[in-house]
Amino acid sequence: MGPGLKEILFLNNQLTGCIPEGVGMLTDMEVLDLSFNSFTGHLPNSMSCLEEIEVLNFAHNKFSGVLPDLVCSLKSLINLTVSFNFFSGFDQECNKLFYGNVGFDFSGNCIPGRDYQRPQPQCEINPGGINCMRIPLSRPLMCGSSMEFQTKESNTKEQSLKKESKSKHSNAKESNTKQGNTKQSAFHPSSSVSSPPP
Repeated sequence: MGPGLKEILFLNNQLTGCIPEGVGMLTDMEVLDLSFNSFTGHLPNSMSCLEEIEVLNFAHNKFSGVLPDLVCSLKSLINLTVSFNFFSGFDQECNKLFYGNVGFDFSGNCIPGRDYQRPQPQCEINPGGINCMRIPLSRPLMCGSSMEFQTKESNTKEQSLKKESKSKHSNAKESNTKQGNTKQSAFHPSSSVSSPPP
């Protein structure tokens, strides 16, 4: 997929995980419907590149965190639906949608002080087990074909962090094993020690 694609309709497909940063490469897209799935985490920064997008539907997923300005400020946006997720609030730019010509449905979330939100006990539950890490890029976000390198760079950093985390866990496990062996040797004399004469 690349520039030229106008619509993506993945509604009601039992999809899980995070929205990939590469979605920002689809700069000609006008409709993105991911409703009725089980996507989790935050919305990626690359969504700010979707300058032609008119309809965004993320309803009935497990997105969380704060709905960012980068989504609410998309210049071609006509309808934004984020109902029945676990968003805890939205940035200042999103408030402007109430006074514009954009349809904005955020019901069924966890936003304090707003009507038609989830009961508090539901908001205390972690909606998903996957951590969608947001890796800061080493340069300002560039949209279109220039973004392909940045997406690869971000994925490389994420993989590096995961490997580093696994390495630390492995080293800690090895250290604990060595300590256990040391304690055992203190109570079990080595077979190389000569026995006293009878």
